[in-house]
Amino acid sequence: MVMTNDEQVSGVVVRFADYKDYHRMLTLFTPKYGMISVLSPGSKRPKSPLRAGSEMFVFGNFTIKAKGERKTLSEVEIVDSFYDLRKDIEALACCYYMRDFCEYASKTEQDNPEMFTLFVRCLSLLSNDKTDTNLVRYAFEVNALKILGLNVILDKCIECGKEANKGFFNIEEGGVVCENCRNKHFSTVEVSKRAVNTLKLVSELSLDKLAVIKINEDLKKEMDDFWTDYIRWHLDKNFRSAEFMDRSSKF
Repeated sequence: MVMTNDEQVSGVVVRFADYKDYHRMLTLFTPKYGMISVLSPGSKRPKSPLRAGSEMFVFGNFTIKAKGERKTLSEVEIVDSFYDLRKDIEALACCYYMRDFCEYASKTEQDNPEMFTLFVRCLSLLSNDKTDTNLVRYAFEVNALKILGLNVILDKCIECGKEANKGFFNIEEGGVVCENCRNKHFSTVEVSKRAVNTLKLVSELSLDKLAVIKINEDLKKEMDDFWTDYIRWHLDKNFRSAEFMDRSSKF
């Protein structure tokens, strides 16, 4: 869907770049048009009415004038600036990772309302809630993969359908396997039942209930190892921002 008329769209600023002396070029993630590029004229000026709405991760209603392929921002009604994200480097790193994931999964000027809603809800959790950043990341990934049609199976063996009493996970097929079937797939790795059950709980709970889950560093490391391999395998993508998020957790 291509924007052809002037209209107001909801969106989040996911990138910006300085343009000439006083302008910015914004990338907005919108539910209706996916990722779109918009000129924010004069937004670098201290008294510009567009200045506050042209910052990273600002969620708002953007009034855009479209002329051919050129889109120009004329007004911003800020819904949430998610200001507190700037106070937590780990949460901010997670936001950049989710941004990169959404850019990878959302085509330019193609609607993606489910991914947009998931992104905004996770931004809100990271900004306003005490939920563990890693849990927000896992929840975002699980739900984003569902939107992309990649449902991970965590309750029964993906090979025989029986309950998997011991912890094995197949990276290629995307699910748990029982001990009898573990050697039928070359990409099966051993994981603890606690790691599988934690991921299963994350996938089943609503986002506002994530805070009830508690994870320690050992469990986080184990989940990161097999779960990150799964995501890389199926998306065929290694996000550099994910590496930054891992480093930021050590600050």
